[in-house]
Amino acid sequence: MGGSEPNEVDKQDSLMESKLEQEITPVKERRRSGRKNTKISNENREKIVAKSLEGCTIPEIVKSFKLNYQTVNSILRQYSKTGKICKSQRGGDRRSKLTVQAKEKLFTYVDGESNLTLKQISDWVETNFGVRISLSAIDRLLCRFRWDLKQITSAPENKNCETTIKARNEYVSRYQELEKVNDDKNFIFLDFVEFLETIRPSRKYTRNKYVKVPAPICENIFLVVAMNKHGILYHKIHEQAMNCDNFKDLLRNLIAICAEKDIRTPVLIMDDTRIPRHWELVEDPEMSIKREYLPPYSPFLDPVANVFSLWKNKVASVNPTNKVHLRELMVAKLEEITSGDCELFYQRMRDHFLKCLNQEEINE
Repeated sequence: MGGSEPNEVDKQDSLMESKLEQEITPVKERRRSGRKNTKISNENREKIVAKSLEGCTIPEIVKSFKLNYQTVNSILRQYSKTGKICKSQRGGDRRSKLTVQAKEKLFTYVDGESNLTLKQISDWVETNFGVRISLSAIDRLLCRFRWDLKQITSAPENKNCETTIKARNEYVSRYQELEKVNDDKNFIFLDFVEFLETIRPSRKYTRNKYVKVPAPICENIFLVVAMNKHGILYHKIHEQAMNCDNFKDLLRNLIAICAEKDIRTPVLIMDDTRIPRHWELVEDPEMSIKREYLPPYSPFLDPVANVFSLWKNKVASVNPTNKVHLRELMVAKLEEITSGDCELFYQRMRDHFLKCLNQEEINE
């Protein structure tokens, strides 16, 4: 005999293969690059896996379903590793873990606290909202302003050494002795801070791989603030670094303001890292004023640091779009800092007195 006729089993297999070929109809889409992309539905993936479990090899499945070898291989490899048949969705959950109200509370907390690290903010969010957020997510959340005032500070190396702890103890002891003979309004805290005024380049999607970006606009500015428990007494923005002559003018203005507010025996408290001690000006009798200097590495004993933080965030929250608008906001937002804010910052400073007297380490 020239050949045997196909039996019933062979006929059923051929009918099954033709049926599967009719059922699986890949949807082909063209990418922008011109390559063809075949999408396999979850139903067809189940059929491919079922065929493999029956003992069919990959070449047999490819021939039966008329699909690419790599497509079938990736489907079966995913099933063997994870047990999943359906295609995984691309990307993760992009929804924010914090509600709008929670974000507002977070911004309020950051506005009121200075010298916070991303780790401290992350711990605060977890404590108050029960949600753990990565440091990069918090950084993206806070970097929502186009204009930014970056405070230039030096990293402390001897923050809690024996010398520093002793200096804090001696400073608080002297402060409490002065409190016995002076009113709260007599203690005037003077400080100035250097900010780098910058503008961030806007970001957007573009077809070009490389885009020319203009150099960022940067300029250093110096903000001088003098305050007591009841409010801000003096403030001025300088576009140049402070020197001895500027300090003389500042003291003259401050002494005149104290006379207007009936502050007869002012005690000027300053940071010697910003205002050098050689600016004593003892040769000028008009400049005679009691002075105290903060201990090193102790920004929590300087309420003006909180004023700087609050002022910076008030300016940035308005999102100024040009330099003129920014300078107007700098002056206007200083006027918005109330006596209640200053009293709160003053009380925060006093909350650290007990730790300083007990010579405890303070990590803030």
